[in-house]
Amino acid sequence: MNTIPVGPDHMRSQYKAASCDRFDLQCVFLPMSPCVISNNDLENGTEISKEAYNSFLKTGKLDDELDKAKVLTLGGFGYKDKEPFLLREKYVNLISSLYDENLHKNKNSNVAWRVDKEILDKVKEVITNEKYFPDDVALHYMLRPNLAAKQERIIDKVVPADFNPGSSIGLAIRASDKCGRESQCMPFSNYTQLIREFAKKRSLTRTGDNTTNTTLYDTVVLTSESKEMMVGRFAYTEKNGFPFRFVVNDEDVAQGSGKPGKFYENEGAVTPDRVMLSSLTAVKMQMLSESTVLNGCSSFHKIMSSLLKMGCGRSKNNYMEFLGMNDNPEFRLRCT
Repeated sequence: MNTIPVGPDHMRSQYKAASCDRFDLQCVFLPMSPCVISNNDLENGTEISKEAYNSFLKTGKLDDELDKAKVLTLGGFGYKDKEPFLLREKYVNLISSLYDENLHKNKNSNVAWRVDKEILDKVKEVITNEKYFPDDVALHYMLRPNLAAKQERIIDKVVPADFNPGSSIGLAIRASDKCGRESQCMPFSNYTQLIREFAKKRSLTRTGDNTTNTTLYDTVVLTSESKEMMVGRFAYTEKNGFPFRFVVNDEDVAQGSGKPGKFYENEGAVTPDRVMLSSLTAVKMQMLSESTVLNGCSSFHKIMSSLLKMGCGRSKNNYMEFLGMNDNPEFRLRCT
């Protein structure tokens, strides 16, 4: 919660990545909960102590007094250093309680998708054993955009009618303020050579045929917060021998920074809401391709990686590679 008139100070501050009248998360994302808390409830809420919070992390339970409270508020110490005890077990129990095996066995039953017990057991196994599963679940839930209609309009406009995920490579470039401070960077010309080599490698992996230079790829989905990177593509066209077409969002504001506090420093009509729309649209565009190249020094790109790993991409079997893993040492950008 943020930008509210009552409650702890850290809940009253404005959300820096928003510029709508609310100045809060709901300018960009859907509400965290369908529940609506009144100002009175929040003002009279019970603040959980650091000791009680740590106890909750260890046991997965609140004491009786806190458990009865209608509203709990958490101070600035509430950053997760480990997941709450029994959290995964509760996920599994919830899913099991919702699953009706007979309903899914019956071919005439009306279910959105049919799940047999073998698939359900695999889901439970992932929940139980995947190291970052709770973080991924929270991420996917929190990133439900309140800008979906605007995103869809942009995607429909920029993605060609003949777009094929299987013949496209996603290239997300993090540059601008990242360069030198947190990551090595390279000119756009290096990225074009990287794409040539990457397409050749992926084509060989998929076909097993090393007797031809024919590539399975003809499209590059390009996103970046850097105008320099976005306009760099104009020097690489089919006319001058570049064999790939670029799919880009021409409405992307390319704000040149990953810091929300910098969003208001842009000139003209580039508002934080427009920056967030561009950023979330970039995430959605990078879900389109069969193969994807990302910068492992970027937290934003790690979000894309998490979504791809969890199966949110359009391609059933996405291959994702960070620049630090590239076969060519020239392209292995290091974090600084």
